[in-house]
Amino acid sequence: MGNNNRMEKTRILDRINDLKVLFFFVIAAAVVSLGIMDLIIIPISLFAVQHKELFTFIVRDVTWVAIAATFLIMLVRRVYVLRKDELSAKEILSHLISKPVTVISLFLLIIFLSLLLIYLIYLLLHYNSYFIYKLVN
Repeated sequence: MGNNNRMEKTRILDRINDLKVLFFFVIAAAVVSLGIMDLIIIPISLFAVQHKELFTFIVRDVTWVAIAATFLIMLVRRVYVLRKDELSAKEILSHLISKPVTVISLFLLIIFLSLLLIYLIYLLLHYNSYFIYKLVN
C-alpha cells in the first residue's frame, strides 16, 4: 500500500540517497556562506589594518554612542506613548522606575535559578558516581 512513500522505505540505499541530497545542500550552503562572509569581512579587515585609529574609534566610541542613543530613543518613545494614553507625570515616572526594576529582578531570578539548577545537576552527578562506587564495592 505504501510502496511509493519514501518515508516507508527501509533499504539502506534508499536512506543514503535521501541523505545524499541533504548532505550536498548543507555543503553548498556552507560554501555560499563562506563566500559571502569573505566578501564582507575582507574589506573590513583591510580597513582595520590600514586605519587602526579610525577603526578603533568607530568600534569603541561610536558603538557606545549608538547604544546610548538607542536607549534614549526607546525612553522618549515610551514617555510619548504613556503621555498619549493620558497618564500623569507621576504615573509615567512610576512606570519608568518600576519597569527596569522588574526586568532586572527577573534577570537576577533567572540567573539564580540557572545557578541552582547547575549546582543540583552537579550534586546529582557527583553523588551518583559515589553511590555507584559504593554499590560495586
